Amino acid sequence: MQRASINYIVDLLTFLAMLGIAGTGLIMKFALPPGSGGAGLALWSLGRHDWGSIHFWCTVALAVLLVLHLYLHWSWVCVLTNRLMHPFRKVAPPTKGKQRWAGVAVLIVLVGGLAGFTLAAKAQVKHDAEAAGRHEQQQRIDRPGGGGGGGRGRVP
Repeated sequence: MQRASINYIVDLLTFLAMLGIAGTGLIMKFALPPGSGGAGLALWSLGRHDWGSIHFWCTVALAVLLVLHLYLHWSWVCVLTNRLMHPFRKVAPPTKGKQRWAGVAVLIVLVGGLAGFTLAAKAQVKHDAEAAGRHEQQQRIDRPGGGGGGGRGRVP
């Protein structure tokens, strides 16, 4: 198979993965909003949690396809990265080795930044009892029969 055909297939699959992420995100935001699981809502026999799993796996597929896309264009990434790192250089272009190291350095910074963001987010997660109480109260209100309080607290 020719390189151009492989590139086309990878780009097409990347586009489809992005459509999957966008579609499942819209479903979870508008068709099955948070709390809809307690009301028993489902789309095509899949609840919000199931759509969240599909959304996650589309994201994983997109990440793999983007790495493959970078691999297919690695020489271009290295040359352009080196050019951007030395915008005013008028001398002969650097060697292929220096270009590759520049590309690897940018890739390490990007992956490291993503990993750092994930670790920082995980460290910041905390249990908020007040928010959990509000969520539970909202779920009781959203259930059929509403409120779950049997009419308590209402003025006749």
